[in-house]
Amino acid sequence: MNCDEIRSKIDDYFDGLLNPDESGSVRQHIEFCPECKSKLKLLQSLSEELKGLPLEFEPPKSVIKEITDALLYGKREEELEKKAKEKKEDSLKKQKRKDSASGRGKKSKDDRNIGKGDSEFKMLYAGSIAIIFALIYYFTFITGNTGPWNINSQRAAYKVNGITSTAKSVDAGDTFEVPGKDSVKLVIPDIGSIILSNSASIKIDETSKSNNQVTLKSGRFSFTLQKEEANMHIKYSGTSIMAARNNFVCEVDPNGYLTISSQTGTTVIKRNSEILNLAADYLCKLSPDGSIGIPYHNSASNKLKSALSEYEANIQNYEALTVILVEANSSDALTLLRLIKRSAPANREMIYQKLYLFFPPPLDVTRLSILNLNEEAFIKWWKEIEWQL
Repeated sequence: MNCDEIRSKIDDYFDGLLNPDESGSVRQHIEFCPECKSKLKLLQSLSEELKGLPLEFEPPKSVIKEITDALLYGKREEELEKKAKEKKEDSLKKQKRKDSASGRGKKSKDDRNIGKGDSEFKMLYAGSIAIIFALIYYFTFITGNTGPWNINSQRAAYKVNGITSTAKSVDAGDTFEVPGKDSVKLVIPDIGSIILSNSASIKIDETSKSNNQVTLKSGRFSFTLQKEEANMHIKYSGTSIMAARNNFVCEVDPNGYLTISSQTGTTVIKRNSEILNLAADYLCKLSPDGSIGIPYHNSASNKLKSALSEYEANIQNYEALTVILVEANSSDALTLLRLIKRSAPANREMIYQKLYLFFPPPLDVTRLSILNLNEEAFIKWWKEIEWQL
């Protein structure tokens, strides 16, 4: 059996569902195949972790009470509705008998038309209410404006549109500067807040609930979200930094390099067709022209970071690559995955094997698909890694 056949049977082998011949073949293959052996070890470790999970869960008393009250309330509503229905039917029967006795047993055409018109009116009314609510939601939550942004200066000096100002707010189209080491907070209503420092300078491009966008020119920019649906876009030298449902920090150094630190969630960095999903606790540098560098974990050693810089400058630097492979550990998974894409074909195999030691790819991701830079395979492998980090 080859590796693909073994991987399709490895779950059944682990569960003891194979016949003796198949089980023996799988066992023999695993003894001499490190890739399939690691798959089996992963199943075994997951099984041990699952065994440690509690089999029962005691819900909070408050939850039990809410469910009980809801059930009782629902039952009472059903009983009242049933009684009302019976009463109405009884009243209709009496009226029908009365009408029959007086010769008015059948509805006239006008009566039927009145009933039909009343029904159509109710449907039209309900539809109008639904449309109104949809429009309210659209204009309030989708196209609503978050501007102006409030300024909380803590007595720090700042400039609006190039002039020293005491304004209490800024809006789309304004430029905002914080000179020197002062720090100023901009509060975005219902979205979050920005802290600008270290000679920060920004231009506010858009202030809407669907998109808050600034162009960062210099200094330090720190964004903290207030609501999950909050978002913030930064433009820098033609590259977009898009944060949704996360906190992040950007800082431009004196040489024009921008360092992005994703503190929670994922920060999406996009330049033309190149996209990097920067995971939490990772950093990445943009060059002055906006080119995206290789990401690294905030726990990465100085030796690893130095080797990454050397390798980025020259991907033929075998000595730098050797240092990277020696220094990298499981927390550097995104770095290694990105390095495969950046490396020459001759070096990809070594990086692949290093990452494989920490996180074997899922069964539907082959070694060749990664070495041939298949984008779908990279996405699947990263999803497999991300939940384990």
